Amino acid sequence: MEKFFRHAERILYFIGLLFVITEIMLQCSGKSLCTSSGCRTAELFVSNSMILLTAGAAAFLCLIFTSFFRKLTSARFLILTSALSVEGYLVAFQSFVIREFCLFCMAVFVVFVLSVLMNILQKRLEYTVSLAGFLCVLSAVYLVNPGVDEIPRERYVLIYSKDCPHCEETIKFCRERNIPVSMIDARKVVGTLKSLGLDVVPVLVCNDKDEREIFAGSEKIKEYLISLHAPSEPEDIDFSGGMCTIFSGCGEGK
Repeated sequence: MEKFFRHAERILYFIGLLFVITEIMLQCSGKSLCTSSGCRTAELFVSNSMILLTAGAAAFLCLIFTSFFRKLTSARFLILTSALSVEGYLVAFQSFVIREFCLFCMAVFVVFVLSVLMNILQKRLEYTVSLAGFLCVLSAVYLVNPGVDEIPRERYVLIYSKDCPHCEETIKFCRERNIPVSMIDARKVVGTLKSLGLDVVPVLVCNDKDEREIFAGSEKIKEYLISLHAPSEPEDIDFSGGMCTIFSGCGEGK
């Protein structure tokens, strides 16, 4: 029975490694295994997904290597415990913060969980610590929720500030061209903007099928909307101007 579980674990690790390496290769060409809205949303909050992917590939390589040596059982335990703790944060962030799931992340999470469960079934009770670590991280994120507010799922969502002239300009631009835009005050989603590394308005969030794009500044917003809703005749459009810092107003040159 032990031999069966050992082989099953190796297969799991190889599947996980293949999964992660495929994602790395696809991302290098601007693509991804995961095309759901949850994946797109999760990507917005990750400054460098390649670091996480490389760490995941390294973890699976180490797990494969340690699975061939009984003397390295403790090392495999530490790797799985660490990996499951990291997954605990990622799962909690998606569950309680952005409220959307990245299918790729969940698939990797399932591989780690199955591996831990296989070890527990072999009466290696120390692996219950791995599950406990995962639950602790999950609970911590739930209790200390950073307060990232959900952005509506309408096709165009404009995040604005009442004292921002660039926001007024963008709103007027949309109304004159009958472009349906759902508007939300920046103060209601300030946690989301900070998580995205944004402290300016206006910001346009575009939900198009399974993709979500974000444009900051009136210039970029107008250019994007014009490209989708080009008028039948060319017109003179002022692309100067840009953005205002949230709660600080507009400075010179912005």
